Amino acid sequence: MAHESLSTDQLLCGIELIKSADGAIDLQKLEYIAAIDERNAWRADGARDLVAWVSAHFQESHWTARRWIAAARALPALPLTQRAMRTGALPLVKVCELVRIATPETEAGLIRWAQGVSAFAIRRRAYRATVDPIEEVREDDGSRYLSWWYEDDRRLHLEGMLPAEQGAQVVKALERLADRLPADPEAERAYTLDQRRADALVALASQAISDDADSARARVNLHVDLAALTTRSGSGAIESGGVVHPEVASMLCCDSIVQTIVHGDGGHTVGIGRAARNVPEWLYRQLRERDGACTFPGCHHKRYVRAHHIRWWEWGGPTDLDNLVLVCGFHHKLIHLHGWRVELGKRAGVVHWFRPGYEPYTLCPPGGWDSEPFARRGAAELRRSPEGWDSEPFARRGAAELRRSPEGNRAPPDGPKKGVAGSTEQREPIRA
Repeated sequence: MAHESLSTDQLLCGIELIKSADGAIDLQKLEYIAAIDERNAWRADGARDLVAWVSAHFQESHWTARRWIAAARALPALPLTQRAMRTGALPLVKVCELVRIATPETEAGLIRWAQGVSAFAIRRRAYRATVDPIEEVREDDGSRYLSWWYEDDRRLHLEGMLPAEQGAQVVKALERLADRLPADPEAERAYTLDQRRADALVALASQAISDDADSARARVNLHVDLAALTTRSGSGAIESGGVVHPEVASMLCCDSIVQTIVHGDGGHTVGIGRAARNVPEWLYRQLRERDGACTFPGCHHKRYVRAHHIRWWEWGGPTDLDNLVLVCGFHHKLIHLHGWRVELGKRAGVVHWFRPGYEPYTLCPPGGWDSEPFARRGAAELRRSPEGWDSEPFARRGAAELRRSPEGNRAPPDGPKKGVAGSTEQREPIRA
C-alpha cells in the first residue's frame, strides 16, 4: 500500500493536510448551503423547506441539517471562525456549536477555548446560553417513541427516545431505585450498574402491574406443561411473546405479577387440589405481618416483595403460611436461578437462608460475634434475630434440624403430579 513507504513524520504531516482539506470542503459546503438558502433554490426540488432539502441531499438527520444551516447563516459575520475551519483548526462539528454563541467581538477567545475542549462541552455551553426555536421543542416532543422486540424469543430489546425533561424523570427514577436494590451476597457475581438499572426498570413495571385496578388485563400470562415443569424438560411460553426456562417458570409460579397457567394431559388447564397457587389477599396480609419485608439477612426491602413457596408449588408445596416467605425480586432469583434455599426456623419469624450446597448464610463477622470491633458495637446493631446469638450455636444444631423435608425444598415427588380439572387463575393482584 502507498502509506507503507512513508515515515511516521510523513504520515502525521499527511493527516494535517487531510484535516485542512476536510475543513476547506466543509466550509465550502456551508457556503453553498447559504447560497441555496438565499436563492430559495430548494423549492424547485419540491422540498418542504431547506432543512428537508439538506437532509435529503446529504443523507443526514434533520437535527444535523438544522445545525449546518444555522452555521451557514452565521459564518459570514465570523471571519476568524471561517479561517479556523479552512485551516483545519476547528472541525465542522465544533463550528456548528460555536457559531451559536460567537460574535465578531468574542470569536477569537472562543476559538482558543474551543480548540481545547470537546464538541460536547461547546454544545452544552451553547444550550445554556441560547434558546432553541419552539418548533424544535415541538418536533422533539412529537418524535418521542419506545419500541421493543424479542430476539430468539429469549431476550427483549428496548429502544426509545424522549425529550430531555421527560428522559430526566426516567433516569432519576431508575437511578434512585437501582441504588436501593439489594447487593448480591456473592462478591464474584457483583452486578454491574447497567444490570442494576435493568432490575430497577423491571421493579417499576412490576409495581405498576400490582397497582393496576384492572388485574385481569394487567396480568402477564405464562403457559407451561405440568410434566415439563416438574421434570424440567420443557420451557414455558408467554402469551405476548417469548419463552422462559423451566427454572424461571418455577420462580414465576410464586409470582403474583405473572399468572402461570399450568396444563396437564391433553393440554387441559389443571388445578392443585385444595390450595390455589396464588396467595390470596388475606393470607398475604398475614405473611406481611409475620415477615414484614424481604427475609434475606440484611435486606429488609418492603417494596417489590413477593410470596415464595418454600417447598415449590409444582412439587406439592401448599399455599399456606407455613410454606411461604417474603422475598424481594432480587433474592427470589437467588433461590430459583442460583441454587440458594430458604427455610423457616422453629421460632415464629425466624427464617434461615442457605448458599448452594446447603451452607448456612449469616451476617456473622469473620471473627464471630464476640470479636472486635463487633463486641464494642453490640450484637443488636448488626443482627435482630429473635433467637439471639447467645443460644446454642447455629452450626451445632445441624442442618437436619432445620429441614422440614428429607428431600429439601427443591426435591420433586415421585414423577409429575396429575392435576385435577380446574383453574389456576389469579383472583386478586398481590400488592407489593
